[in-house]
Amino acid sequence: MTRVKFIDITEGAVKLKVPDPKLYKLDSKAPVFYNPAMTLNRDLSVLLLKAVGNVESAVDLLAATGVRGLRIKKEAGVERVYINDASSTAFALMKQNAKLNKLKVIISNLRAHELLAGRHKRKDKKFGYVDIDPFGTPVPFLDAGVKAIVENRGGIIAVTATDTSALCGTYPDACLRKYGAKPLYNYLMNEAGLRILIKKVQEVGAQYDIALTPLFAHTTRHYMRCYLRAERGADKADKILQQIGCFQGAGPMWLGKLWDEQLVEKMFRLTFKMKHISAETKSLLHTILLESKIPIVGFYDLAAMHLKQVPRLQSVIENLWSTGFKAARTHFSRTGIKTDATEKEFEKIIKKFY
Repeated sequence: MTRVKFIDITEGAVKLKVPDPKLYKLDSKAPVFYNPAMTLNRDLSVLLLKAVGNVESAVDLLAATGVRGLRIKKEAGVERVYINDASSTAFALMKQNAKLNKLKVIISNLRAHELLAGRHKRKDKKFGYVDIDPFGTPVPFLDAGVKAIVENRGGIIAVTATDTSALCGTYPDACLRKYGAKPLYNYLMNEAGLRILIKKVQEVGAQYDIALTPLFAHTTRHYMRCYLRAERGADKADKILQQIGCFQGAGPMWLGKLWDEQLVEKMFRLTFKMKHISAETKSLLHTILLESKIPIVGFYDLAAMHLKQVPRLQSVIENLWSTGFKAARTHFSRTGIKTDATEKEFEKIIKKFY
């Protein structure tokens, strides 16, 4: 292993050696990438797989320290877990971390495409769960990732995108090149960007007659994340594509449901049983649980309405419910409200506070 200064930490239920953050910058040039801010991301992976409950094999393509795969093995109880990284330094570190936790996982030092194409000996011809969490855009990994789950009934692909400047409209040309869509650059940009990402993954699946249905999705800090379940069938893929369209002049993007409500509820309940899940993760899941019950595209943002005085968010929500509408906070914005009220009806509610 390259001479790197490591420190000992704990994330979730696993112990880890990671590069000393005082010595190495948190960027792609780090000897091995570890971002503590992504703990929530990995919490959700564990919770989702635990809630699904029937995933026998999982792979973390770009595993770095191996933390996600080790947590999936120990906390979600997936039988066969593969952790892979093309970096020889990461490969050596993953072996150390697996040994540190006394966990039996399959560790490889391959390019992501080589692992997914099966260019090494492994028991699983296809995976039950494929996790794509790159530094930047996930687009180069989508084709191989989708192919790797399709033969496994109900296979799940999880995709992270950190190129939010493209998906959220700062660089619209980049979004058009990579994702084939026009983004929004306003208060709706996080939701629109997430829906564009989902659309891109679904289009890759549709090429192979694979329908990819969202199970869970979120935007947090600097990244977007979605989990989709695969089903084979041209008719099913066509039905998915029929739910792709434009919204407020942006798109094309996924216009269907972002969450499987029952799955979100199971994940939230698990946060009370799994003591290693962070309070931040629990809070996010609670917000999404309520938000998922209102399958509306878009939301209203009080901060974007240029009001002389912004009313309390909870007061507006309660007023909407008492008037006969559904309403909930949205995780896409601290001042946003998901509701089935029309724009005219929502403005009427707001006027009650003046």
